[in-house]
Order: sequence, then structure tokens, then C-alpha cells
Amino acid sequence: MRLVSVTVRNYRIHRETTVTFDPSRTVIGGPNESGKSSIVEAVHRALFLRSRASGAVLDSMRSAVHAGHPFVELTFESGGSTFTVTKEFTGSASALTTLAEAGKPTVHNEQAEEKLRGLLAAEAIGGRGAEERLRMQWAHLWVWQGVAGVDPLAKDFLSEPLDRLHGRLGSLESGDVLESPIDKAVGRHVVDTHSARTNTNGAAKSGSPLGQADTALAEARARLAAAEATIAALEDAVAMVERADATIAGNDASLAVRRREHADNESRLEQARMLEILQAEQQAAATAAATRLASLQDGDRQIRECELRLAAIEKRRTPAADARARAVDAEREAGERCAAARDISHTRQREQATVAELAERHARCEHLERRRAERVGLASRCGRIAALRAEAAEMRARLDALANVTEADLADLTALERKRDAAQATLDAIATRVELLSAADAVRLGDQGLAVGAPETITADAELSVGGTTLRISPGGGTSLLDATRSRDDALRSLDDRLRAAGVGDVDEARRIQPLRHTIESGLAAKQSAIEDLGDRTADAELATLDAEIAELHRAFESAVGPGFERPAGLEAAVAARRVIDDRLHELVEALAAANAVQQAAEQRWTDARAERDRADELVRGLDDEFRTEEARQRVLVAEHGADRAAAIAEATTARDEADRALTHTRDQLATLQPDLLRQASA
Repeated sequence: MRLVSVTVRNYRIHRETTVTFDPSRTVIGGPNESGKSSIVEAVHRALFLRSRASGAVLDSMRSAVHAGHPFVELTFESGGSTFTVTKEFTGSASALTTLAEAGKPTVHNEQAEEKLRGLLAAEAIGGRGAEERLRMQWAHLWVWQGVAGVDPLAKDFLSEPLDRLHGRLGSLESGDVLESPIDKAVGRHVVDTHSARTNTNGAAKSGSPLGQADTALAEARARLAAAEATIAALEDAVAMVERADATIAGNDASLAVRRREHADNESRLEQARMLEILQAEQQAAATAAATRLASLQDGDRQIRECELRLAAIEKRRTPAADARARAVDAEREAGERCAAARDISHTRQREQATVAELAERHARCEHLERRRAERVGLASRCGRIAALRAEAAEMRARLDALANVTEADLADLTALERKRDAAQATLDAIATRVELLSAADAVRLGDQGLAVGAPETITADAELSVGGTTLRISPGGGTSLLDATRSRDDALRSLDDRLRAAGVGDVDEARRIQPLRHTIESGLAAKQSAIEDLGDRTADAELATLDAEIAELHRAFESAVGPGFERPAGLEAAVAARRVIDDRLHELVEALAAANAVQQAAEQRWTDARAERDRADELVRGLDDEFRTEEARQRVLVAEHGADRAAAIAEATTARDEADRALTHTRDQLATLQPDLLRQASA
């Protein structure tokens, strides 16, 4: 998994903060108390805490300075896909959870929580004890501030997650977890022993060896650091001795000199080792003194800041209370003005309703007269439609009397006529006529003799012999007269068939009929278009509908106006009467609009006054809450760091300075001895 970005809103000190992580490393930097740990915690909550969680874990997330529910939006990459999870922690069933995967539909609430659990291979946390159980989610990967030295597997209830971790490691490619039954029994024995000696919160039980060890832990840590330094020095000494033995074995000639040099070097080296051990102890003491001084100074700073904030809050409370009193007076005055404006507006509404009723009667009368005028025009249109229909019927009769020759038919007949004429011309050109006028010798055409004055028609290749000379004659340049005759007959038949299909005697008749049909058809289309434009058959229906509507309007008008209404005669009088009453109604509408505007302005002033009073109330309550919160924070800090902080700081400063001076003196002594050179010489 790789974190891409996170956005938090209303989360502790954060109103709205967005962090975009570097693709190579996930690092959050910033000064102290800038909210870095809150960002890390918000990422963890987005992954593992159910959005409906309540109680202490929700209270720890809420902001003391920003209104609204804590909100976290986290984008991360997992398994080659990018996911965005959003959670708004409200502590109720209205809490929102969404999970969006790139290129797929967004899932919500329980479905989103279930999919997130599958991605993380971990259960979502909620209910009692959620805060403690949250800290143990991914405890082998997620180290919380202040608990870097705590074993994440120290809790009894982590035995099941530990088993799952073993199984997960064993399922990895080329990976395996080797654990024999003895190993497993030893591990379980360690867990049982740990449970017998510690409470569920991880603290040692009273009277146990671990409890006694915890008491001496602070002192042991300093000695441990010194012991580790000593062990390292001793290991170095062992290595040097071994190297020295090899050197002594190879250099017997200079043994006495080397022994004296070695003894002197070992003496100084032993002195250096003791100084290094002392330096490690002094370094631990100096670090502890500096840490205590920093803690005391930080607590003193926080208490002084609380005192300054309390003074500032107290300074703002008095003007806020005065502003609230003024807001209450303004709200009461605005309410009185609003009631007076409403009375005036109701009077104008009643006057307008009376005139509007009269205007509605005149509008009914005008509408009835208009529909009657429309009927006159509609009746005239129906008469025009009937005349056009008669003219169209006459054109259809003329069109039915003509043969149905279209432009395509005429084009086909013209093409067939040309084909027939071409075939006939070809036939006329092909046939060859031979006639013998006179001859001295016998003339033969093929196998027969050719007589003088008896012409012959040649329709195929033939040989003409005159004396000893023979000629080959090919009519038409090689084209068969029989083929030409067949082509001409086929063209004649095709033309006759097409003429019969078109219903004409010849092509000239088709040429005369086709333009005439086109002209009649165009005129008929124009007549039909005019009929359709006038309404065609719908006009009669419209006239009947209009008659029924006029009758219904008349009945409705008679029943609606009642006695005492003076009905105008005709459309012009109805329009004039309606305009007069509309003018009066317009005047009343303007008067009502003005009254409504005054009422709306008064109501708006009243609303604004209530809002101002609510804001004043909220400000006073907020200042009171802020003051109480700051007082509680101050009391906690004083209880933690003590009332006489100056003396404690002075004492811690003296202890730190003494530890620094002692450490500096030891470092100077070590620098004089040059232990690194001594070790090199001893090697």
C-alpha cells in the first residue's frame, strides 16, 4: 500500500488541511504542536475506525476550536488500483462512509466498510474500548508517538492476530514460517506467563518480579547503556588481544620491546575504556537532565499561554454580553413593526380579491366574444377548403384519363427506340448485293453459277470465281447478317412490350403525355398543399369543437357571473370593460406589492434581528465554553507540572549544566588519550 494524499476537516486543531505525499517516501514535517500526529492519527482512523463510532474515541477527534464533525478523505494505492475513502464521524447512524476505486462505481456506508476490511485484511473498530483496540491495528507497522519502545505483541488478545501474521508470512511466495511444536509450546508458555504477571492494560501486577523491575527500570536504562559500551569495548579488546597474539608469534625477535610497548599501550587503553564507560554514563545523565529541563520549560510555556488566553477571553466576554442585550432589544422592535405591516398587507389582499373576482368575470366575457369572432373566420376557411377539394377532384379525373407515363418510362422508351434504330441501321449496312451485268467467262458464286441480270444478296462469307480468279466476299466486315436481323427483331419486341406496359401506341405519344401528366400532378399537389395548409379535414372538426366550446363557455359564463353583472355587448365593448377593470386591478396589485414589500422588509429586519440575537447568544456561549475549556486545561497543566515551576526549572538547569560540564571534561580527557590511535597500535 502507498499513501497518495489525505485531507482532514474539523479534526482537533485542523480546520481543513490537505497533505500530498511524495511518491518515494511518506513523510510529514512541521514545527511542534502543528498537528503532525493528528494527521497520522486521522489516516489510521480513516482505515480502521467505523464512521459511526462514538464515545471517548470520537471525543478525542473533535476540534475544540472548529465547529462541525471530524472528516477525513484518504487516497491510497493498493494492488495496482487507486482508492479514495471518505469518513465523516458523527457518532450516529447518519455517519457517512464512501469508497471509490478508479474506473468503478462508488460504494457507501456498510458496503464501503466491508470492502475496506477486505483490502486491509483487518476488522473495522467500533463500540466500547475502541480507542485501545485501534492502537493495536497494524501495531507491527504503525508506531504511535510516545510508545516507540512498547512491544506491539505484549497484549494477550494479540495471540490471534499473531497466528494470522504467521499464516500470512507462510503464504507469501518463496516464504515460510518454521515453528516446531516445542517452539509453539514455548511461545504459548511465554504468553501465559506474561498474562499471569501483567494486567490487561499492560502494567505489571503488584508484587510481581516485573513490577519490581519496572520500579528500577529508569536506573537500569542508564546502567544498560554503560554496560553496552563496556561490552563493545571488551569485544574490541578481545579482538586486539587476538591480533596481538598473532603479531607476537610472528615477531619473536622484538618480543621484549613489544611487550613493554604493549603494556604501556594497554595501560593507557584501559584508562581510555574506563573514560568511555564514564562518558556513556555521563551522556545518559546529561540527556536525562536536558529532557527534564525541556519538559519543565514546555509545561511552563503552556501554562503561561493558557493564562494569556484566559485573559483575552475574559476581555472579549463583556462586549459580547452588551451586544447580546442590544440584539434582544432590536429583535423586539422589529417584531412589532412586522405585525403592523402584516395588518396593512391583509387589508390590501382583501381589496384585490374583490376586484380580481370582477376582472375574472370580464375576462370570461371577453373570451366568449373572442371565440365567437374566431368562429366566423373558421367558417370562411371551411368554405375555401370545400372549393379546393372540388378543383382537386376535377384534376384527378383528368389525370386518370391519361396513360401513366413517368419520366423513367419515357427515358426507357427513348433508349429502346434508339436501340431499335441502331439495329436497323446495322442490318441495312451489313447486307451485300451482287448483280452480274456481263461476262466473257462463267462466273460462279459459291457452288452455283451467277446469271446475267439475276442479282443475289450475300448474307455470309462467299467465294466469287471469274475465270481463274477467285474472290472472298465478307458482308458487313465480318458481322453476320443473321445476328443483325436478330438484334433488330429483339429491339422491336422490347420496344413494343414497353409501349404496351406504358399504355401508349408509340414513343411520340409518350413524349406528349408525360409533360401533361407532370403539369396536372404539380397542380394537384399545390391544391392538396393549400387544403392541408387550411386544415383539411380537421377544419370541420375544429368548427364543430369551437361551436361546442362556445356553447359551454356561454353556459359557464351565465352560471358564473350571477345576477347584477352588466354584460358588455360585443367584443369591442368586452375588451374595453376588461381593460378598465384590469387597470383598477393593476393599481391594487401595485398597492399590494408595495404593502408586501414593506411586510417583507419588516420580516427580513425581524429575521435579521433574530439571527443577530442568535449570533450574539452563540458568541456568548462559545466564549463561556472556551473559557471553561481553557480553565480546565490550565488546571491539568498546573497539576502535572506543579505550582512552583521557577524553582524546578532552576534546579533542572543547574543539573543539566553540571552534567554537561562533567561530560565535556571526560571528552577532553578521551581526546588527550586518543583511544582510536591506541586501539590501532594495540591491533
